[in-house]
Amino acid sequence: MSDTERERLREALRTATRKYHRTEKAHEDARKEVTAAIVEALRGGVRPAQVEDDGPFKGPYIRRIRDEHGIPAFKKGKDPEPSAE
Repeated sequence: MSDTERERLREALRTATRKYHRTEKAHEDARKEVTAAIVEALRGGVRPAQVEDDGPFKGPYIRRIRDEHGIPAFKKGKDPEPSAE
């Protein structure tokens, strides 16, 4: 690989890194927004499987969010009752 090609690859990396840093705050804000929506949905009685279907996160992370916010786990086969909070 030539020096010119390596320099082109490095410049592409630097460009991608600048873009990453520019969009990092927007990504973090969106993550907070979707987490708040997940908490609200779980508290409102939406089942974790439905949250997984409708959101960007998988079950283990949804359970972690649930646990971090003190939301009780759903009992299998029963309709959840919205939690007060």
